[in-house]
Amino acid sequence: MLDLMFFSPDNEGFDNHNILPDKKKPLDHTPPIVCIGIAEVTIKKTIITIPNDSEEERKYLNDLLQVVSRTNIATNNTDSFKESIGRLMENMANTWHKYATKKSITRCSKQW
Repeated sequence: MLDLMFFSPDNEGFDNHNILPDKKKPLDHTPPIVCIGIAEVTIKKTIITIPNDSEEERKYLNDLLQVVSRTNIATNNTDSFKESIGRLMENMANTWHKYATKKSITRCSKQW
C-alpha cells in the first residue's frame, strides 16, 4: 500500500506541515502534522423558513392542502390554464408567508 499526501506550496492554509519520524508506525507509516490557518469570518444571513416538525409546519401543510384542493385548474385553453396556475402559485406563496418566519444564520448558529 502506498499512501501519499500532496501539499500545495501556494495554499497559505496548508503550507505548514511536518512529518514526525519518531512517531513511525508499522509498515513505515508516519503521521503528518498539518497546521491549518483558519481566519475568523463574519457570516450573517437571513432566511425565511418554517421549522421542521413544528406546529407551524403542520398548520402550513393543512392550509396548503386546502389551497390546492380549492383551486379550480382550467384546462379548456392555454390562457385559462396559465391564469389558474398563476392563482395557485400566488395562493401557495401567501400560505407560505403566513407561517414562515425570519431566521438569522451566523457563524455561531450551529449547535455543536
